[in-house]
Amino acid sequence: MCAATHEDCFPTLPTAITPELARSCADKMNVLFQLQLLSRSVNDAGSAFNLLVDLARDLVPYDRVALCWREDADAPFRLRLTRGFADDASGPRPGDLTATFPDPARPLLLTAGTCASEGAQSLLRHAGATSLVSMPLYAGEAVLGLLQLYRESAPAFRTEDAHLLRVFTLAFDPIFDGLLNGARTRDFAFLDPLTGLFNRRYFEQHLERELDRARRTNAPLSVLFVQAGDFRHVKERHGHTTAEALLLEVAKRLRSVCRKSDSLARYREEDFAIILPKTGKEILPIVARRVFDALDQPLAPDLIHVALDAPAFSLSAVAYPEDAFSVESLVTAGFEGLALARQETGRRYHQFPSPKSRGDAEDILDPGRMGLFRESILEPDRLLNFFASLCLDTVPADRVSILVREEDSLILQVALGFEGQEEIVRTTHLPLSSATVSSWVAQRREPLLVRDPADTPECPRRRQASYRSQSFFSFPLLQGEDLLGVIHFSDRSDGTPFSEEDVESFRPLAAVMSRHLAEARHFGKAQESFLQHALFGLVDLVEQQVPGMARHSEKVARLVEAVAARLGYAEEEVRRLGVSARLHDLGTASFRSRVLAEPRALSPRERVLAQRHPLLGWKFLEGLPLGGVDRDAILYHHEREDGSGYFGKQGHDIPPTAKILAAADVYQALTSPRPYRPAVTPEEALGYLDGHRGTLFDAGVVDALASVVKAN
Repeated sequence: MCAATHEDCFPTLPTAITPELARSCADKMNVLFQLQLLSRSVNDAGSAFNLLVDLARDLVPYDRVALCWREDADAPFRLRLTRGFADDASGPRPGDLTATFPDPARPLLLTAGTCASEGAQSLLRHAGATSLVSMPLYAGEAVLGLLQLYRESAPAFRTEDAHLLRVFTLAFDPIFDGLLNGARTRDFAFLDPLTGLFNRRYFEQHLERELDRARRTNAPLSVLFVQAGDFRHVKERHGHTTAEALLLEVAKRLRSVCRKSDSLARYREEDFAIILPKTGKEILPIVARRVFDALDQPLAPDLIHVALDAPAFSLSAVAYPEDAFSVESLVTAGFEGLALARQETGRRYHQFPSPKSRGDAEDILDPGRMGLFRESILEPDRLLNFFASLCLDTVPADRVSILVREEDSLILQVALGFEGQEEIVRTTHLPLSSATVSSWVAQRREPLLVRDPADTPECPRRRQASYRSQSFFSFPLLQGEDLLGVIHFSDRSDGTPFSEEDVESFRPLAAVMSRHLAEARHFGKAQESFLQHALFGLVDLVEQQVPGMARHSEKVARLVEAVAARLGYAEEEVRRLGVSARLHDLGTASFRSRVLAEPRALSPRERVLAQRHPLLGWKFLEGLPLGGVDRDAILYHHEREDGSGYFGKQGHDIPPTAKILAAADVYQALTSPRPYRPAVTPEEALGYLDGHRGTLFDAGVVDALASVVKAN
């Protein structure tokens, strides 16, 4: 056999993920991310070998697998694990690769007919395969293992498969190196030692990751909690061995109903949890029924007649975003549901009720938006996801990405609508000097609108494939002359090119986002100040999207401060009321801005929903580390003297600060245009307030407000 013949079997493979590989195998990238999470669950070589072949099947499907290992670089390779091969010698068996290809450090790709050596073809025949890919397994600098994947029939392994497997096996290097050097301890394990399921630590970290994915992709996510309530009794009567055997059987049954994408964990002694990605609330009863069916039969009929029937189990289902928005709130709701489920008879199952359908009017509410903002308010980086969702409300684009400047680079931190590639493109570094659209915009500090890339010769050509579109526009985020970042919109949702109107409609939001990014830089120095300004910015973002509403809360705040000062309030109280006025419409961030922006009055049902905004704002502020806010003024700013307001309070039951805010809010609303009516003059607005003094508005407040307006 000649060297050239051998060389045909050794492909040249990069050792990292290339852009081409990421684009062509986007659906495989998640396996590599899983490896990063799962690697810390490995405590011994056996676990490492099993994890390796399990994840390899998802990455590069195979019919048979063999793993060889040696104790040191001078020892011979020995077969340590096989799957798909017969237990006896009558069927196909893995061959000795090192006998035919003595250099184990080189990746090998072999298909029938492509390598002419008789030894190679004999090796394939011996294994009953038509193609083979083999990768070295490193521990530090030494090659101590070989991973061999076999396929019986077409399609044969490709160079692309070998590249994926190369990157994957190299990621195991620190795992094997750590095992050999004794760096792994059970303290950092992610596996439950009894059942082999994931444990609570892994569950909570993985749930956080799945929540991030659901927020970015606007996908549903659910968690099913399972509680086996009789195990303590089993321990007392039959001992720990029997109880543990039953737990193992429960784990086996639960594993049998899980999809590949699900994650099953033993959360604590008698409690299990299943993370269900892309599973909406309407599917949960079906999942629960499958779990009950799996647990219906006696679990251990051979163990001294101990049997746990279905009524011994309680199930609770929690869905994002309808029921909770964070790991903590999902877990809390799940165990609250288990407590309620235990009170049921028969199949004990609890699921939080869905809101009743109200037709099209229900679209006014975006149930996940406020929860996303509240859960991420103290993490400035995660606010970018919230901004991205608001941007898509204003600019109807298929994809949006936000890049933040760090020194001489742009870092891609948010990517929505990239068809499963969000995690790949995120954190991409683009030098400001690079020939990319975003860098081009950053250098010139001006927007770029491209209706058709073919008609724009000055447009940079070196763009990632994921950015290629028929139409796009990029907008710089500036604070004065300081470049903070770039936002990029690709492909209008209706298929038409972007226009100057799209650019101009986004310009006010860009200004608010820029202010946020500038504030975020100083977050560590002034947390409360950032929180306050972040909330101000949230209100500004919503108001910018409704014609006539821009700066409404800001104007109301100035008027409230002047009226409060005229009424003799102390300086500190004036400031406090001004901040409260700035946030009085915070609850409207839960509404879909497009509905509020339509040139019509709200329907009766929409009006009922809109009247919830004072309560939504009041609840949102509850528990936030933000001082100097009068929450009652926010809650009751739509109350009226005669009791005709939103919550029916009247007269002395209405806080005085709420009365000031109510009058200022109405005056400012009347003197500003709305999509469904024109503005009135200041004189007409004052006439309206004066005509309802004592019935709708406090007389003293009306007089003070009139004095302030006339003085200005």
